[in-house]
Amino acid sequence: MLKSKDGILESLKGIYEEHLELLDFLLQNNEDVEYFEKEYKYSEQDDVSKIYDLRIQQRFKKSIGKKDFISLYDENKKAALERLFQEPLTNDAVDLFVQVGKPLGEVYELSTEHLNLQLHSLVEHWDFVKNGSKISSFADSLE
Repeated sequence: MLKSKDGILESLKGIYEEHLELLDFLLQNNEDVEYFEKEYKYSEQDDVSKIYDLRIQQRFKKSIGKKDFISLYDENKKAALERLFQEPLTNDAVDLFVQVGKPLGEVYELSTEHLNLQLHSLVEHWDFVKNGSKISSFADSLE
């Protein structure tokens, strides 16, 4: 069994850097590492699907309430969005989100209804998502 986060990341060196960055973000403590090893080491899923599945699991496990999200957003936009979406974000991505100006309450509601969507997908497909259409994530397209 892999013993560390570094070991897991090293074993997945062949995948895109953005997926490794997402996994690095998701594996924040020993409990996360142990969960990943236990649930996915022998899984028949491809590596990228394992990572996106873990992201959805982390969204459940590390969920934040709407009031707490808005409060954290007022203090630290990047931390709030990363916590809600369980993905690493660049400062440029956060700045772009702020410029787009979507209502925070709606962002929260839609993001919790569509756990597979990442921030950029939610913003890019806002009208479709808001009107109830299903937008597939990258992980969905791999199935």
